[in-house]
Amino acid sequence: MAKAMEQKQWLERARELRAAMFEDEAAFYLFLVDGENGGVAWHGTVASFEELLDEFELCKVARYVSFRNALSVVDRAHASSVGVDGVIEIARVKSQDKRNAVIASLEENRARRGVPPTARLVRQTIQQIAPVARTTRDLARVMNRDKLEQENASLRKRVRELEREVAKLEAQLAKVSKTSKKKAA
Repeated sequence: MAKAMEQKQWLERARELRAAMFEDEAAFYLFLVDGENGGVAWHGTVASFEELLDEFELCKVARYVSFRNALSVVDRAHASSVGVDGVIEIARVKSQDKRNAVIASLEENRARRGVPPTARLVRQTIQQIAPVARTTRDLARVMNRDKLEQENASLRKRVRELEREVAKLEAQLAKVSKTSKKKAA
């Protein structure tokens, strides 16, 4: 096993890897868009480009379509700085000036922090710059999201514990069954 890193070194490497992953994902989606727009001879092999993506399990088709459509209002040059999800979310902002302000804010934040923006930061930035009127239901959903995520994690942990307990009980049952068969024979 490799020598343990200092926390600062580890964080620096984690940031580098996250940035690379983030940029690679954006490059991948842009590559797909270019392929659909004539960069690859896919016509005739399947009914649609979306079908090709689905058949070869390249990505979630709905996410690709959302990204492709978002590029009609968000310059593709920003994809590597705000990410695939960022492009999709920013495209929902109605005003071009506000979209530009969101992008500038996210790019400044990335330069300052050294990491790409999370989906949560994108949503928060949009809400600060271009607030969307939310219904009571939307507000309740946002407020409860963290609580639900914690509850979900807790339930998953409990399921793992119960699965281990069931496995132990099944092993004990198999042992008892084996002993009973020996006694019966």
